[in-house]
Amino acid sequence: MPRTVSILSVGEVQLPAGPGMTRRMVSITYSVDGSFPRIAYVDAEKDTPEERKRAIADDWQKAQAQKAQTLEIP
Repeated sequence: MPRTVSILSVGEVQLPAGPGMTRRMVSITYSVDGSFPRIAYVDAEKDTPEERKRAIADDWQKAQAQKAQTLEIP
């Protein structure tokens, strides 16, 4: 089922890739159907609209599979 994805912001970050190494990534802050915003990352060297769609779809699928944690407070 298609979902409406709003791209809230796009930026560039350096993420650790190993000892003393970083990788330049594009960070995409998005919201699906008005949900709480999430961030997906795409390798800056592979940044295309199709790769952004893939990264967002993968991240959203992982988020949906996670079970919400609960706490009991007094």
